[in-house]
Amino acid sequence: MREMTKAICVAAVLALPLAAAAQGTNAFDGTYRGVSLTVAKNNGNNPYREGRCPPPQPTPPALRIAHGEVHGGPFQGTVSPQGVLRMNTERAFVVEGRIDGQGNVQAQGSGAYRVWNYVWQKSG
Repeated sequence: MREMTKAICVAAVLALPLAAAAQGTNAFDGTYRGVSLTVAKNNGNNPYREGRCPPPQPTPPALRIAHGEVHGGPFQGTVSPQGVLRMNTERAFVVEGRIDGQGNVQAQGSGAYRVWNYVWQKSG
């Protein structure tokens, strides 16, 4: 029995670095400030045919990314190790985009008659 307890303890200690690595930081962790938010009318096959609509706010809320999770304003979501961003709101509005190597985020969401284009930039 004592040997089995000892083996379990050794296994648990050896597994700690693996768990820590799985929760480590990624290249996209940080705070991203809102740069611009544009809204276009979506009219059938040509979403830009009727021009731009004024957004409710000129810039999107800041995003905070840590360990592959995104939070900011009404958004919650994930970022893959490749920089693929997917967020949604409580009302199931989905925004998808990508983070490039310089910390620029471009994302888009669409809903009834509108296409929302978001831009963020990594701070610091």
